[in-house]
Amino acid sequence: MKKSFLDLRFSTDMEDKYRETSFENSIFIYRSLAILGSVIYGLFFISDYRDFPTFIEQAFIVRFMIVIPFLLLITAATFSTMAKHWIKLIASLGLLAAEGGALALMAIIQTPQAQLVYFGSTMLMIAITNSIIWQGYLWNTATSLVMVFGYAVVMAIFLDPFVSISKHVELMLAMVTFGATANYFVEMHLRNEFKIAFELRRQKIRAVNATRLKDKFVTLVSHDLRSPLASVMGLVEFLKSQDSSDLTPKRKDEILQNILSTIEGLMNLINQLLKLSALRTGKISVQKKIVYVRTLVDQHISNISHLAEKKDVRITNEIQDDMVVVADPALLGEVIHNLLANAVKFTHKGGAISVLRKEGAQNEIAVKDTGVGIEPTALPGIFSHKANPHAPGASDRISGLGLPFSHDIVSAHGGSLTVESHPGEGSLFSVVLPGFRKLVMLADSDETNRHFMREVLREIEGVEVIEAEDGQVALRTLERVSPDLVIAGVNLQRVDGFSLMDWIKSHKERNHIPVIITAPMAYSASQGPHPDNNLRRAAMGMGAAEFLAQPVDSENFLSVVQRYTG
Repeated sequence: MKKSFLDLRFSTDMEDKYRETSFENSIFIYRSLAILGSVIYGLFFISDYRDFPTFIEQAFIVRFMIVIPFLLLITAATFSTMAKHWIKLIASLGLLAAEGGALALMAIIQTPQAQLVYFGSTMLMIAITNSIIWQGYLWNTATSLVMVFGYAVVMAIFLDPFVSISKHVELMLAMVTFGATANYFVEMHLRNEFKIAFELRRQKIRAVNATRLKDKFVTLVSHDLRSPLASVMGLVEFLKSQDSSDLTPKRKDEILQNILSTIEGLMNLINQLLKLSALRTGKISVQKKIVYVRTLVDQHISNISHLAEKKDVRITNEIQDDMVVVADPALLGEVIHNLLANAVKFTHKGGAISVLRKEGAQNEIAVKDTGVGIEPTALPGIFSHKANPHAPGASDRISGLGLPFSHDIVSAHGGSLTVESHPGEGSLFSVVLPGFRKLVMLADSDETNRHFMREVLREIEGVEVIEAEDGQVALRTLERVSPDLVIAGVNLQRVDGFSLMDWIKSHKERNHIPVIITAPMAYSASQGPHPDNNLRRAAMGMGAAEFLAQPVDSENFLSVVQRYTG
């Protein structure tokens, strides 16, 4: 269901930020109006004394013993830590209290002159209400209508229920309508300005981060490339010099091997720099899927086994077969590879490394080694982008990028990378991935569609997204995992969206999962692009929860998904 044009709210995070900004920009105005209103309300006592001297005692009680104390209480309430959540209600209560006092006096005095005076007072209150633009058009309109209703009730009970009430209320309603319309367009304008500023601020933050990253790279390159390059240059110059003529072939091979190893290390550093840059600038994005952790760990143990064999280091995989996490398999693999390589490098000959899940931990992968350990003074900066050797005696290490890169990857997943270590006792690096409340599967063979929907779904807190690029991948995932919602493209390759939905509905353990079917727009000369009603009827007939035409409207898509994940 498409959001009504009357609903101007943003989605999730942006709406929260808009409300916070509105509160910060308007709180001074709210407090000033409350204090000024109290003063003006008190000054109107002079008018009561002049025009209605016989009711001066009642006017004093209403103004100074009821309404003004309430307005001051409202002002005090704006200093509460919870005020930003309730500021609109607080402001409306203050306005209604002031109007209520005027209506109470009108009911007490019950004269034509009082009717005229307090009619003007009500019109003034409606005008003031609609002038508080940060309140929003819905709150202003609702508050104004309550004022009109209160006026009509007092008129009907205490004064003229026939002639004046209809004339006055019609005028008031016209004013409310005008105010609501003006407020609607003002709020729309304010929200559009905020949205533009919000996006500009986000782009500025990205630009600042990119600049900082560039500065870090310059520092890293100057520190981590200079030393090995100087070493290579020295070895090459030695081989060219006359002093090298007496070297045996074996010694020359050792020097050449040293040069090759150093160059290989430099290439690894450059690759790490490129990957880190791509991750930080958004060129590499986290694409989460179901990951079978034991299988992934086995793969990377195999990749690094030749390094372990050279040092007679034993690596064991103690991860249980049933451990499953939602993560980007390629990026999580980088983390596991870096931690294993790090452990092998700093574990003594004949040592041991194990990859395990801590007891009772649902989403935690730990790499434990019996290596040299880390000095306590080095632990605070172990994941920083500054050069940071792993431990004393690690001066041969070319770069400190592996751990910072791994830390950035885990942070991009919303998780944490921690370390426990003591010198001479080895280290324990733990990757903790976030849990999730709801799991949504995106099954679509169009990468553009998946990317767009994935970015929209990021706005829903507590929702994890797993992706399937074709129907076979989706089916294999569904055999192991039960998501809370499946979004399937009708043109899904290998197994189409309808067949995937049919499989879900025919399996007892999965038939409770709601399925949203998406399909490209149909096209006709008379209608142009439009939703394919034949596909819609077919999808709904097979039990689809919703049918959406591609490309989906982001606000509508978000609203639909939240109905099934909220």
